Amino acid sequence: MKKLVKKLVLWLVLSLSLVIAFPSVADTLARLSVQSREALDQGHYTRAASLLNQLAQQADAAHNCYWQCWTQAMQGYLALQQRQFVPAAQYLDSALAGAEAHAWPDLIVRTRLYRGQLRQRNAQWLQADRDFEYATRIAVDLPDLQASALMHRAALARLKRTYQETVAFLQTAEQLVSRLPENETRARLELDLGYQRLQLRHADESAALESVYDALATALEHAKKLHLTPQIAQSLGYLSDLYALESRDAEAEGLLQQAVFYAQQSRARDLLLHFEWRLGRYYARHGQQDTAIAAYRRAVGHIQTLRQDIPVIYENGRSLFRDTLAPAYLELAELLFDKAKMASDQQRQALLQEAQLTVEHIKKSELEDYFQNRCELPSQALDAATLPEGAAALYPVIFPDHLDLLLLTRDGLRHFSTPVPQTELVRMINDFAGHLRNYDDNYLVQAGGLYRYLIQPVTAILKAQHINTLIYIPDGPLRLIPLSALHDGRQFVLEHYAVIISPGLSISRAEQAPKQDEKVLLAGLSEPGDVVNDLPENLLQGLLSADAGTMNDPAAGRLSAKLRALLADKSVVRKIQSRLALPSVQAEMAALSAQLQYPTQLMNRAFTLQAFGDQLRDNRYRIVHIASHGFFGGTEQNSFIMTYDRILTMSHLDTLLNTGKQGLHGQPPELIVLSACQTAEGDDRSPLGISGVAIKAKVKNVLGSLWPVSDVATTLLMEHFYRNMQQGLSRPEALRQAQLLVMRRKEFAGAPFWSPFVLAGELYQ
Repeated sequence: MKKLVKKLVLWLVLSLSLVIAFPSVADTLARLSVQSREALDQGHYTRAASLLNQLAQQADAAHNCYWQCWTQAMQGYLALQQRQFVPAAQYLDSALAGAEAHAWPDLIVRTRLYRGQLRQRNAQWLQADRDFEYATRIAVDLPDLQASALMHRAALARLKRTYQETVAFLQTAEQLVSRLPENETRARLELDLGYQRLQLRHADESAALESVYDALATALEHAKKLHLTPQIAQSLGYLSDLYALESRDAEAEGLLQQAVFYAQQSRARDLLLHFEWRLGRYYARHGQQDTAIAAYRRAVGHIQTLRQDIPVIYENGRSLFRDTLAPAYLELAELLFDKAKMASDQQRQALLQEAQLTVEHIKKSELEDYFQNRCELPSQALDAATLPEGAAALYPVIFPDHLDLLLLTRDGLRHFSTPVPQTELVRMINDFAGHLRNYDDNYLVQAGGLYRYLIQPVTAILKAQHINTLIYIPDGPLRLIPLSALHDGRQFVLEHYAVIISPGLSISRAEQAPKQDEKVLLAGLSEPGDVVNDLPENLLQGLLSADAGTMNDPAAGRLSAKLRALLADKSVVRKIQSRLALPSVQAEMAALSAQLQYPTQLMNRAFTLQAFGDQLRDNRYRIVHIASHGFFGGTEQNSFIMTYDRILTMSHLDTLLNTGKQGLHGQPPELIVLSACQTAEGDDRSPLGISGVAIKAKVKNVLGSLWPVSDVATTLLMEHFYRNMQQGLSRPEALRQAQLLVMRRKEFAGAPFWSPFVLAGELYQ
């Protein structure tokens, strides 16, 4: 009997250990759902995506329809937070169909709320309100979800400026929340109510101040009672905002300090970055420079930690980072610049270097936005030791009411500041770019004004140090214009300096200039073929319109049935091909073939996507020259080059350049020339594409153009560019001399003919 009891005990212990070691599928699903929701709430989107993928796999394996729908709903919500609106809609529609088919009210309500938020983001306010209203009715037995639905209706009413309706929704929601048990769900809803009341006060000064304070005080009291430190921190942050709104700055600062303490306890970096940023602004406003800099440094540190979870794309192609978080970096840089003015020489260099690195973070994020990927990019900042003799680096940084220049020479960093409103500067830049792109001779006024802002402050140093090459790191809209076309009243910048463009991430100093006597691939397209059927719809519509001239931001997308039918008409195809013809490419290719050693030529029908790829995979080329229409849009996805039969995307080009013999030992081409490319008009991110090819494909230099140029002028410039390199000139100087030669031809003397050609990448001795 004792042996039997002992065996039974052992069996029970073993069974219990197995249960602990191998939890049930239901337990695993529940655990993953909680963890993924927590990661989402904390803004850890990368971790949330991983957990939701695991949950989806587990739910599929268990054939659990409920968790499959729940996961799809949360994946839709995650995509919404990351501004990926198309996949968000797909996930949510699928989740809603499943929830309604099984009549799961909680899932129906949640998914309707998420879809309503998506529609609200897309300015579909009527449809959004329908989702919120439907969720309110379905959630009659789910008071927490019903309260949440009412708050969404209140937020939408506030956006529509129907403030009485906003108040009514909030009051009903408050009644529901007050009857809930005191738990974390109620605390979260009370915090949301306080936030909605605060936002209403921001929008409508007549909104009762007491109601805002009472709502936030209640949220804070219950969060403290339940020891919910993130909610405590948020409540204190909102209360601080309320006090600041009432101009009670000292009390607002004290509340922020408390908010920072509780956010630190919960390691909530997403909260800390905003609290520290607001503290930095408070201290700067009150003249506490060192304390402000310290707060900004902490805020920027938190942003850097969270970078992988910051969505890349924002509404209308704008960057979330650029629009919401880049100002923190700029404000820190501005404080560092100001402090440097009164510092000793040694301290000044350290402060200016920190300001430079701070601006570099923005530059890096802009390239990540262009690639639509938080990828690892090189981040070796420029310093005096990496500058070849005769070179200087120029960083313009645009602030709301002034333009700052950071000049790096072999003697170190110098800082200059010119008062000019950002609005005036941007207007001047856009006017200048417009005149140049339209071949309008009235560009000299803007050319002179921009020279006074960008070059004149540093001219004395450039002359004293015998600078002949400028490494230029343009900021925002300054990327739309060529520095070489600025004018001092007598001469262009081109007549004094060679210019090389850098996105600001890394410029390395080579031991020696690369050889120019190795194999060259020449690919040209004067008469496009089947590529017409591969072009984006927006471009095709523009080419078929009466005023078709240049390519205007062709975004990728499926062709409409109407357009596909048009392309079935051979006369329509011939019309498009005629408008895309580049007659002088034949002459350009013939001239370069005669001039260069070891050229391989792909012309028209021979320049197919397959043939071009085969050449890059099977050979190692030092130079790749492409004379065909190319377009750089606001992202890598809508940037491409035309081959005879297909478009060549930038990501595909990157793959070709780094595989096969071409990519062996990390040796892609030294130089890529795109002699007929253009950047999107008015999009200050599109010129990043030229630099982006150099950075991502590990190509030393890329030569491209900002807008379409006369075929004859292009052929002349390219012929002399290569001749100058063969004579031993550096690439920037070879380009400068070629541009000067074009300028001296009477018919091409105007800046629109020679200035759009820009060289991006590294600078060699």
